Amino acid sequence: PSNQPSGIYDLSVYDYTIGDWVVLQDAFEVYSPQLNSIYPNQANQGQTLPVNISGNSMDYGSQWSGTQWSATNQFRFSQWSSNSNPFFGTISSSGGDDLYGDVSIPNNQDPGLYNLEVYDHGSNQWIMLQDAFEVIGV
Repeated sequence: PSNQPSGIYDLSVYDYTIGDWVVLQDAFEVYSPQLNSIYPNQANQGQTLPVNISGNSMDYGSQWSGTQWSATNQFRFSQWSSNSNPFFGTISSSGGDDLYGDVSIPNNQDPGLYNLEVYDHGSNQWIMLQDAFEVIGV
């Protein structure tokens, strides 16, 4: 399941020939959701561009309700400093480990590095990739 806790799991199979369970220890690993990259990873103030976000074990969920986008069907860029405003991207589609969307950088967005945050529906959490995107001042 998409909300399976991460960790290493054993595989157990019942063998009717010997009448007992056969166990392969540490047979597979379930990974926590994570973001790997965004491409392109920089843009100028005032620029609009399509982006591709790559992750592992991410559940991007249903992207369109049929009438509107929800707040968790966007991705966002943030900085830890209190003097910077976050900005958002709009999701257009997803496939496998990839999420596709568009980003419009406000003209007055502070230049610098931003964290990328994408909502994972399996864990019901925002997953962050630190210093993933750079806004370049013009």
